[in-house]
Amino acid sequence: MIGDGAVLRSGAFLDDNVKIGKNCVLHPNVTVYRDSDIGANVIIHAGTVIGADGFGYVATETEQEKLPQVGNVVIEEDVEIGACCAIDRAALGSTRIGKGCKIDNLVQIAHNVVIGPHTVISAQTGISGSCKIGAHVTMGGSVGLGDHVEIGDWAMIGAGAGFPSNKKVPGKQVYFGQPARPYQEMRKQFGAQLRAAETLDDVRALKKKVAELEKKLDQTIS
Repeated sequence: MIGDGAVLRSGAFLDDNVKIGKNCVLHPNVTVYRDSDIGANVIIHAGTVIGADGFGYVATETEQEKLPQVGNVVIEEDVEIGACCAIDRAALGSTRIGKGCKIDNLVQIAHNVVIGPHTVISAQTGISGSCKIGAHVTMGGSVGLGDHVEIGDWAMIGAGAGFPSNKKVPGKQVYFGQPARPYQEMRKQFGAQLRAAETLDDVRALKKKVAELEKKLDQTIS
């Protein structure tokens, strides 16, 4: 089903049972897999894939056995998605992008991820399966989230930061680093590192003075 005023540009592909809301724009070579549900006023830029199978496998004694991915992707209204992104279908249930989210180019969003409304995600970010990201979150470029990470509302994640699997991240704070920590903690760490370098220089100078004094003492005794 395609809503009124929707625009599908050259090469855009819609699979079975796809819903496209009114006034959507799908740029060239966008692919929307089966059962995906896209709300009104959504813009999807060239080369993005919505609803491909999630990355789900179970190791047996002889092979990696694929788990069926039978869920879908739901993109709420007023979302904009950049070029060459991948938003995978859920294994069960829905991968969901909340109202008003803005997603930059080259972002990977895995199966069963839920992103709250008005969150902004910068380029080359990777979000592993079953993460839950709150509302109004800001994520810089190349952020990495392990699976089952939960991020609270209004959090700000600096570029290149990363959280390990199952981490619960309180909202309304700024995070940096690998693994990411609150800004104030990272600031203290950076300050300590600078002071450590200065302390090392002082220790080296003291060792040199001690060596000189020992040499003079030996000469006096002899």
